[in-house]
Amino acid sequence: MFQEILGRGSWRWPGTGYPGLVVSPPVLRALGRHPFDARATITLMVLGGVLSVMAFSGADLEVLLLDERTWKLLPWTIPTSVLLHGNAMHLGFNLLVLWQLGRVVEAIWGTWRTVLFFLFLAIGSQSAQWALSGPAVGLSGVVYGLFGLLWAASRWHDDKLGLLNPSVTRMLVGWFFLCILLTEMGTLRIANTAHGAGAILGAALGWSLSGPRDRRGWKWFLFPALTLLFVLAGQFGRPYLNFTPSRAREVFAIGYAQEQAGQDQAALKSFIEATSILPKFEEAWWNQGVCLQKLGRRDEAEVCFERSKNLGHGDDEK
Repeated sequence: MFQEILGRGSWRWPGTGYPGLVVSPPVLRALGRHPFDARATITLMVLGGVLSVMAFSGADLEVLLLDERTWKLLPWTIPTSVLLHGNAMHLGFNLLVLWQLGRVVEAIWGTWRTVLFFLFLAIGSQSAQWALSGPAVGLSGVVYGLFGLLWAASRWHDDKLGLLNPSVTRMLVGWFFLCILLTEMGTLRIANTAHGAGAILGAALGWSLSGPRDRRGWKWFLFPALTLLFVLAGQFGRPYLNFTPSRAREVFAIGYAQEQAGQDQAALKSFIEATSILPKFEEAWWNQGVCLQKLGRRDEAEVCFERSKNLGHGDDEK
């Protein structure tokens, strides 16, 4: 089939009906390679599939998970957390779209560049998710990064027009907004920030790769600069950007460590911050009372203990 395509000099996605959506012969030659030449894409799919199935089976893979305890202590969990998934449907959807988009990216830009793309997209999307929301799992940020890359490349690079089937674009854009709606309704807990950050990073990369090589100039720096910005936001901006339960639990963990070290005043400040972010955080109210009691402020401590009991503290022990 590809020989016939190359003979005509261009190719149109079947069923698009759009004039001008053609792919140039060099891109077709790349796409015509054997599918198992997509080594980076296949490796990522195998890693994500195997590790996720192991987690579904009860394997302890916490060493790969990003959470409030590991952000600074285990920095490799920022990219490795994308390899795990919440359920089989989550895994299946991501692997399917990764195969559809990843092998196209790898065919055009090569295996090692694709490995770097995957790594930057994983780190950048997870860091943004951490900065604004909380820990998440799954390859969705990488998938949306690949979508953004192909969308921008096909929009701003003449020889890559038609790389994205319009039906794929409609599906991913529709799913993006549906996920936001489902999250707001409380139906599902979805890493929407990772989706958006991945798409932004991918679009920035696609735009920076467009046009003649000698005219790209500073555009080469946009993708790594945005990735670095998201990492810095996760590392230093989270206290000022994040007001979610995840941040409250992180502050509580800090306060607990301070309390264990005998730093009661600092711990009290942390527990107060945790309850200001999450007013129904019964453990934080209880520990706040403990610190107040140690500091001799018994009346205030009793108020905190009563608040914690009203929220259900200790019910699990009955």
